[in-house]
Amino acid sequence: MIDWLRPELHDPVIEVGGQALPLAIKRHPTARRMTLRLAPDGREVRVTIPKWGRTREALEFARSRAEWLETQLAKVEQPQVPIPGSILTFRGEDLAVDWQQGHPRRVQREGERLLVGGPLEALPARLERWLK
Repeated sequence: MIDWLRPELHDPVIEVGGQALPLAIKRHPTARRMTLRLAPDGREVRVTIPKWGRTREALEFARSRAEWLETQLAKVEQPQVPIPGSILTFRGEDLAVDWQQGHPRRVQREGERLLVGGPLEALPARLERWLK
């Protein structure tokens, strides 16, 4: 039977470290073998297969490398969510987030503190823009 007719292969998922990650299968015209990668953010497993490769084989290949994927997933850095009082690492330095309603809205660095004001719900976006 043709792969695209099999319903279980339309949105393949692989279990890695207790997480169900989507499996993106890409057919490449010059690929000679299967390659397996974890997305940089750790949210997706990517398999590149030759144009003549079978989807089921790609899924089996990814499942057989689950231990390697788990190791790679452990290396992915989790994003820091800035909240008042949290510590952010910026250019190798740890900076404390000092949010108060009365501070100016613009982020200001004062020694080892980041002074931030304005609405609390805008804090993550404001700090993200400043960190860029």
